Amino acid sequence: MLGDLRRFLIGRGEPVSLQELAAHFDREESAIAGMLSHWQRKGMVEHIEVGCAQACGGCDRGQSGDYYRWILSAQPVRLIPLVCSERE
Repeated sequence: MLGDLRRFLIGRGEPVSLQELAAHFDREESAIAGMLSHWQRKGMVEHIEVGCAQACGGCDRGQSGDYYRWILSAQPVRLIPLVCSERE
């Protein structure tokens, strides 16, 4: 599920609301938020609080809420295998 969430956010390339993510994956918002927090701790996802005082509906972000986006410049940490330098 974490991989699906990652692929979805990368594919969108723009902030996605928590509501939209919950609806897309047919999960509770709290479950999606928990998964997103995993990627946030790793520095891969950015949380954006959107608040529109006017809520005029003039843009697709007209309502307040929580949005998330994948940080495209973030590179996953690559582990280097340890090799014993002593030869037997």
